[in-house]
Amino acid sequence: MTPEQVERKKAALQRAEIKDLKKAALEPPVKSGVRSAWLVFSKEKGGELRERIANESDSEGRATEGKTPLATIKSQLAAHSKNVSAAWKNVTPAELEHYNHLAHVSNEASDAEYKRWVESHDVNEIKLANLARQKLRRSLDAKGAKKWPAIKDERQVKRATTSYVQFSVSRQASGDFTHIKIGERAKLLSQEWKALSDEEKQKYKNLATRDAERQSSEESSVYSSA
Repeated sequence: MTPEQVERKKAALQRAEIKDLKKAALEPPVKSGVRSAWLVFSKEKGGELRERIANESDSEGRATEGKTPLATIKSQLAAHSKNVSAAWKNVTPAELEHYNHLAHVSNEASDAEYKRWVESHDVNEIKLANLARQKLRRSLDAKGAKKWPAIKDERQVKRATTSYVQFSVSRQASGDFTHIKIGERAKLLSQEWKALSDEEKQKYKNLATRDAERQSSEESSVYSSA
């Protein structure tokens, strides 16, 4: 085979592998919830704008075409965006509570639908789907990788943490690092860990060992019974 043929064969195999991974990765429902009060508010105001444009089209005799001049739409959208931002700054506490409630209800319904879909699949199916998604994120460019986030499944066993993570969690819970930036916090934690004696580190190693045992036990129970 020529070098060109080898490359074509390699590319074909990669495409086939990607196709198989996408099939194994499953397709969870897109979360349709409106994630914030601001988005509920702006969506509501956007509906009002669309209705007004439609009414203006009717009044100007363009209902049969169903179109409004592009320049008019752009102008209306610009003015609308400015007005919505100004209106949002002036919402009352009662109105904000209302929009928070609508966002919460929307998100709850979306999350419940997502959870129902996840639990309609065997726990091992979701585990394999997440492994496929992990491989896709590694195989594709940054833009393509974003399309394959892990599927969240509360039934999946939480991975065990290392002794350093055990130490880090314990130290941060102390409150000593309040208001310290993440980067600086990481430096200080690393320095403190290195300064510990083997005897002092043993406490966190024991915690990590117990966590690993917990993971092993849960995996035997969850995945063997699925």
